[in-house]
Amino acid sequence: MNFPLLIAGVLAAAIGIGHSCLGETWIPIPLFRGDGVPGTPIGGVQDTRRMIRFTWHFFSVVAWNTAGLFLALSAGIIGGGWTVARVIATYWGVFAVAVLLLSRGRHGAWVLGSLVAIAGWWGTV
Repeated sequence: MNFPLLIAGVLAAAIGIGHSCLGETWIPIPLFRGDGVPGTPIGGVQDTRRMIRFTWHFFSVVAWNTAGLFLALSAGIIGGGWTVARVIATYWGVFAVAVLLLSRGRHGAWVLGSLVAIAGWWGTV
């Protein structure tokens, strides 16, 4: 069992759950209550709401997929070198830096993303 990759997988899964559940409650639901959502060239207000909700949850699915890969690598279910783990860890590192810069440090996801990146990379050395 590779414990750093296990930690990376558990953290990535937790981020996906938190993003899906807490984020839905804090961002899209309040946004959809008012009349602040415009229509787009693709469709009306309802279509825009569906696009926003899909895009919001797409990140959660990506987080769960990367969690699954980290967990499978940690258990030795899949192998073949550490390239996959390093690519995913780099993805989480880029995510962490983007959140840090775009939120000016006010959104705590940069810390969690950094921990996933560090644990993921650590599991390959």
